[in-house]
Amino acid sequence: MTLTFSEYPDALPWLEANCPTWRDYAAAIGNVTAGAASEEYAAVALWLAETQTPDNPLQQRRIIATHLIRRLAAATDCRWPSQHKDLGSLLKAIDGVLRESLPQFQPASVGN
Repeated sequence: MTLTFSEYPDALPWLEANCPTWRDYAAAIGNVTAGAASEEYAAVALWLAETQTPDNPLQQRRIIATHLIRRLAAATDCRWPSQHKDLGSLLKAIDGVLRESLPQFQPASVGN
């Protein structure tokens, strides 16, 4: 699955209007995934999660993580194994980015 602004033309205008920190999030995801998930890919994953399940931060996190893990699994030049000891470590790093970059992912009621 390709997550690009050209494939999802509604994503960028929506992000600009509704999620002012999306660029910080996307850049941080690019760093966490060692560039395997581009900023554009991460941004569209965020848009899909936000628009598919607008009132469910836990499900949004799951949607984003699923898209990112799929991208990493498909990447032949991925360096994430050297950055993270296992998939759990990578998911924890992704979750940390979500919590730091996107205020809506910070409610205490959301499970770890």
